[in-house]
Amino acid sequence: MKNDIVSRLYNLFLVIVLFTLPITEGLKQISLTLFVLAGIYICVKEKRQFKFDLINISLFIFVLATFISCLVNGVSASRALDPLRCMLFFFVARSVGVEKINFKFLFFALFAGFIVAFIPACVKKFTSSDPTALFELKSIGHVNHSAIFMLLVFCVALISSAELKKIYEKYIAIIVAGICVFGIMIAGSRATMYLLPIIIFSILLYQISKRQTELKLAFSLIILFSVIAIFYTYISANIIQDERFYSQLTKGVTGSETRYPIFASAFYMWLENPLFGIGSGQFKIIDITKYFPGNGEIHVSHSHNTFLTFLTEKGIVALLAYLVFQLSLFIKFIKNFRQNNIVFLALLMLMANNIISLANTTFHHENALLMLLFWALALSATDKKSTLKIS
Repeated sequence: MKNDIVSRLYNLFLVIVLFTLPITEGLKQISLTLFVLAGIYICVKEKRQFKFDLINISLFIFVLATFISCLVNGVSASRALDPLRCMLFFFVARSVGVEKINFKFLFFALFAGFIVAFIPACVKKFTSSDPTALFELKSIGHVNHSAIFMLLVFCVALISSAELKKIYEKYIAIIVAGICVFGIMIAGSRATMYLLPIIIFSILLYQISKRQTELKLAFSLIILFSVIAIFYTYISANIIQDERFYSQLTKGVTGSETRYPIFASAFYMWLENPLFGIGSGQFKIIDITKYFPGNGEIHVSHSHNTFLTFLTEKGIVALLAYLVFQLSLFIKFIKNFRQNNIVFLALLMLMANNIISLANTTFHHENALLMLLFWALALSATDKKSTLKIS
């Protein structure tokens, strides 16, 4: 009886975490802590074994190297708290597993939280007198990170729509997916905009191959998402004059030429601090003009590349551990992605994470928590050879 109550609390805390991800910090941190504590209690009480495999060990080394980097460089150890909480969240979710998860509640909590954050972000964007105003979800922050979050929610919504049984549940999932497309267009983040069509076709092809979606419905969804994208492109040019959106489109795939000095400066700085970098969160101290005199930008907050940012801030040890972690996940998921939709979703998130990582920072804060949750649940499903139904 007591275990049943703790299991329900475990689900409740997870639901609150997902609902508050894009909304607020305080309640999110409290519920995250309670979720981890409830998960640890379940693991101890049910004598669940912690897996000492390459995935868990490499993530632990990544977090440890981040902490050492802070100590070596005299940076506050609090900079290592975000990777630490992500690691604990991942370990607990993987160890407790999928059998105690109510996926329907999990999905709708994520959808509800997203909508609650989406509405005020739209109001702020479209009531601003600044034509270059940014679209940012409150607790996610930067416009590019908000776009990445919406892309992840889109993946969850479109994949879950095929398995949810009740017709109104399917409609809700499809509507949320459509809102995500609209939000990604408003944000104007090139990496997510260019990746979105690939993700749509990947999901629909997977669902058709598994006979979860009919060809007619797949074409209807493609038309729906295309109309939403075209609609915003039209109104941004003819009604609201969204200068940011058009400036992003005209930059193309690679963006402006200012990225090269940032990349090169980051690499040169790493050469001076190869093992543990310059300290987590310290990228902003790099003086780009030291290596490129006369460059327009002197300081930036990150290198616009997750791997290079990790290399420069945390050092080669952390980067290698992170690469091993990502590669180990990829091997696990690519072998088992047809097992169930959660594993396929985890694979899709993993691929999106690493592609976007080439142009932005992805693996931190809310986006990392959301990806790690589904990676952990997918690993649990593959470990148990589960063919679970997420509905």
